Formats: sequence, structure tokens, C-alpha cells
Amino acid sequence: MDILSFIILIFIYKEVKSQAVFHESVKGIVEGGNYTYYSLNRAGRAVIFLHTYYGDADIYVSDRNGHPTFEPDTHILQSVTCGLDRVDVADTLKRPITIAVYGHPSHDISKYELEVVIYNAVSDGVPLVSPTSCELWSLIHFLAAKKNSVKDIHTDSVRCMSSGMVRRQVREFKNGRIDLHDEPRVGQSSVLDETIAKFEAAMLEDRRVTVRKLCDLDPDVSKTTIDKILRGTFRVCARWVPKILTEDHKRQRIEAAQKFLDCHETDGEEFLDSIVTGDETWVHYTTPEAKEQSKQWKHTSSPKSLKFKQTLSAAKLMATIFWDRKGLLLCNFMCRGTTINSDRYCETLKQLRRTIQNKRRGMLTKGVRFHHNAWPHTARQTTALIEEF
Repeated sequence: MDILSFIILIFIYKEVKSQAVFHESVKGIVEGGNYTYYSLNRAGRAVIFLHTYYGDADIYVSDRNGHPTFEPDTHILQSVTCGLDRVDVADTLKRPITIAVYGHPSHDISKYELEVVIYNAVSDGVPLVSPTSCELWSLIHFLAAKKNSVKDIHTDSVRCMSSGMVRRQVREFKNGRIDLHDEPRVGQSSVLDETIAKFEAAMLEDRRVTVRKLCDLDPDVSKTTIDKILRGTFRVCARWVPKILTEDHKRQRIEAAQKFLDCHETDGEEFLDSIVTGDETWVHYTTPEAKEQSKQWKHTSSPKSLKFKQTLSAAKLMATIFWDRKGLLLCNFMCRGTTINSDRYCETLKQLRRTIQNKRRGMLTKGVRFHHNAWPHTARQTTALIEEF
């Protein structure tokens, strides 16, 4: 180590030591898309470090909002880098201030360490430029001059920085750097509107495009920038429907719905009493208990309850069910090996007729409207029997 570097090192250590009045760190875990909040009440000029050990955690600071988020109007300071995040808080900022650690949705969880260092002003009234960085750079310079390896420096002394950053600083000091302050730089570059429009157009053109393919679209744009562009959008599965209706199916449904509306306009609420709905379903001999049904109350010290995995039984029966607005009318179980055809469906309709006579007296006189989707009811024999209702 040359004499000039040694003098600068001693000078910086004395100034940093005289300025440091508070230092505290905390480790935590935050889930992707969630926030962990901290409050800082101590006055003074503060430097906040956020080191992410796993995942991708960002930091947002506000003195007015108790729950700052990544929305621009909820925070006044932020750091969203992929490595060591740092935020400088002026001593004029009103206390208390809220610190939000945000877990990026690209990872399920993010492990981090949050460090807060507060300094006093220098005796001559001129504050040091980035005092915490001066302390770290001087320590790295001193240990590198003593021939310590990058791994030992990172593991034993400078764990708040990534090993890649420590390696870069050691290389710069070996190349002759003696300045212990950060180089001046402009603020974080903003994303151009043309870049945003290009990626949004690619997403709208192919709704199933992945982030990896978007990265290949423009290699000069980082994945973090693409994630910021896509904030507020989500990839979701398509809605499942039983079948895709054709134009003829849609026309028939519109006509049926219009007939129902005309009948309701003519007869009022009494029209709904004439509708009988039927459907078929498979009924298994044994149905396993649902996970929601197996929930139990317990204390934190209670042993975990066990539940064996079960499957639906192979043996099952076909059940034909009819109901109206007042309740169940008929539930008919078919014997195993029986096929639903026109003859079998007519026998079920005759049972339904007798049930309506017993449970809904006067309903057959006023007329019954069937709502059913089984194909046997389109046979001539079945249609003729339904008209007798």
C-alpha cells in the first residue's frame, strides 16, 4: 500500500467513526408479490442497504404513506436493482419513515438483510459524500493490501455486498485506484415509450408469449426492465366451458330465452311454477371426504392430523333427477348395465307424472314445461308422451 492511500484510509476511518451514531440490521423473508414493512423513527441522515441473498427484493421508502408500494404516488425513494440496493435518506425527511421490502413475483420467496446506518454531520458542517461507501471501500482496500482473498473479504468482513462487487473493487484497487468515493452518476434511466409500445404490441399479438421470448425480441433490454413493463398484467388460464357453442346452438338458446321472457311477461311469476328441470349424473358408491371437510381446530402444540389419500370408487350408478322451483320431484337410480334409451326414458317420465300428481296437485292441469338436455327426449315416442303432460 502506498503512503497516499494509507493517509486517505486513516482520514476516512476517523471521519466515519466520528459520524456513525446508529447501526442496525435485520434479516427476513418476503413472499413474491408481498411487502414487509419497517418503521424508522430515529432522526439524522440515514443510509439504507438491502442485500438479497436469494430471489429479488426491492426497497421503497415514504414519509407520508404508511404502506408504500411500487406505485409512483406511494413512495418518494426507491431502489430496484438486482444486486445490492441502497437508499440515502436526508436528515430533513420527516420522521417516522416507512421502509417497504417488496418481493418480486419472479420468485416465490426472497431472503434479504436490511441494514440502516445513521450519521451525524461533519464538524465543519460539510457532510461526507456517501460515508457508508467510503467505509466499505476503505475496508476492502485495506484487506486487499494485506493480500486477503476476495472470498475471505466477502465472508469475514463485507457480507452486506455481493462477492462480485467485492471482486470488482479489489480489481480496481490493484489497478491503481485510490479514490474511496462513489463515482458520480445520473439517476436511473427510464424506459422509452417506444420500447414499452413494442413489448406491449408483441404481447397483444401473441397472448401466450413468455418472458423468455420477449427477452429474445430485444437482447439490449434486460429481463428486469421487461418485468417492470409487464407490471399490472398477469398470465391466466383460459376459462373452461363444457363445450363451444356453434352459431345454430346460440340461435336456439336465444329463441328459447325469448319464449321464456314472453311467457313470463304474460303469466308473471306463476310461469316459473310450470318449469320442470331434469338431468343425469353419476353417483359413486363411496365419495372421499373433501380436504375442506377434514379441517379441525387445534392449538400450536397439537400434533398434526393425518388423512389417507382416497380415490373415487369404480362402482357407480346413473341417477336421473327432476326438480322444480319448490324442490326435488324425483330421483331415479338405474340398474347397472342399463342404457338410457327411449323406452327407459318413457318409464322414468311415467314415474315423474305420478310424482307430480301426488306432490304438485293441479300442476298437470295448468301445463308443464320441460327443461332437459338428454338425447332420448327427441325420439317420437318420448315427444308424444311429453305432449300428454
